[in-house]
Amino acid sequence: MYGLINMAIKQLVIDHYGTQGWQEVKTKASVKEDYFELLTVYDDVITYNLVKGASEVTGKSPVEVLQLFGKYWVTYASQAGYEPLLKLFGPNFKDCLVNLNRMHEHMGAMMPGLIPPEFEISKEISNTEFELIYKSQRPGLGPMVTGLLEALAIRYGITNLELKEMSQESNSCRFLIKWS
Repeated sequence: MYGLINMAIKQLVIDHYGTQGWQEVKTKASVKEDYFELLTVYDDVITYNLVKGASEVTGKSPVEVLQLFGKYWVTYASQAGYEPLLKLFGPNFKDCLVNLNRMHEHMGAMMPGLIPPEFEISKEISNTEFELIYKSQRPGLGPMVTGLLEALAIRYGITNLELKEMSQESNSCRFLIKWS
C-alpha cells in the first residue's frame, strides 16, 4: 500500500494515543520506519502489521481498528491536500457511492501501481437505499469500508445512515445502505 495509508494510521494513533502510543504500535508491529513517503508503495504486510500492532496497544480488535481508520481516513485525506479529489465523489451521498470507482481512477493517474478496490451498486432499491459490493485484491478490509461509508455519510449530512453488512468473503463484502 502507499505510504499515505501508513502515515494516516500513524496520525490516527498519535491523535488518540500520543507519540508514545505510536512508538508502542511500531514495536508491536516490528516496523522500524517512523516516516513513510506518501507516494511510495510499501509492502502490504507493513500496513497489516500496523493494524495488528494498533490492536494490541489499544485493546481494540483489528476489526475495530479498521473501522476507526475508515472513519478517520476521510478527514485525514481532506486535510492532507486531497480535498479536490474528494470533491470528485459528487455533491451528495448517492453520487458519492456511484462515483467511488471514478475517484480511484483519478487517483491511479497520480499514483502509479495503485491497486484500488472496486465498488459496484448491485441493486438500487430506492433513491436512498442500495446494495453495494466492495471488492479488493487485499483481504480483510471490509471493516475499513464500513467506517469509510459512515464517514462519507456524515460528510454529506446524512445522520441516520443504516449500514448492514449482508455478506463477507476474504476479498469482498456486500452492504445494504439506507438513509432517509
